[in-house]
Amino acid sequence: MRRMMRVFLFLLLWCMLAVSCAGAEGFSTETQPITDGETLLRGYDADTESYVYLTFGSYPFERDGTEQPCLWRVLAIENQYAFLLNEYVVDFQPFHSVKEDQEDWPDYDLYDYMNTTMLSDMFTVEEQACLRYTYELGRLFILNNKEFMTRAYGFRPILTEVEWERECPPTPYAKTLKGAYVHENGNTWYWSRTCRHTAAGGYEHILGYNGHISMAGFTRIGGVRPACYVDCAMLDNATGTGTKEDPYVFSIVP
Repeated sequence: MRRMMRVFLFLLLWCMLAVSCAGAEGFSTETQPITDGETLLRGYDADTESYVYLTFGSYPFERDGTEQPCLWRVLAIENQYAFLLNEYVVDFQPFHSVKEDQEDWPDYDLYDYMNTTMLSDMFTVEEQACLRYTYELGRLFILNNKEFMTRAYGFRPILTEVEWERECPPTPYAKTLKGAYVHENGNTWYWSRTCRHTAAGGYEHILGYNGHISMAGFTRIGGVRPACYVDCAMLDNATGTGTKEDPYVFSIVP
């Protein structure tokens, strides 16, 4: 009886060791590799008052519509995504076809334009896979007043006064082929995502040629300065130094 008990205990111990070894083989402490996007990209640096820049996607840029890589500044890193703002007003479009307030940003014509026509023109399918999508914003969007007055993004909390940090020039394409208004300082006005609710309805906030925040009717042809969130973990093998003159260029990893 004791002999049988010893054999049983031996077999039980052997089974436990076998299961333990199998579990150890299947478990790995190896961490996922960190991409250049996760290592190199950062948000606005208040100490040096500087941004990191990268190119991502392409869009008509030259006077004849020839495309160039899109230049973006990194406003912040949020939940592993780089919050990007285009360095130029790249297009001119109405905010909505009629002067009537809508429920929210996805209900306006500009949302549809940016998340269909502009999205497919600006990004390949692989590049689109790097973009964060939310119902509230879509994949491509424009900033609202609050974001344009956020110090952490490099802007001052000023509404109607001159704000050079928000000044923005149009591309030669937007100026020549899309009819962008250009002030003598070289800048143009562009849409904010913040609706200006009035009794009459149909007015949207805009960023003026000198960075002040004003308003214009939905049906006016206004500047489009896109923003997006890009997954840093999908950007690797960087070239460039990250300056405006020599922006990072990444390859896309799965």
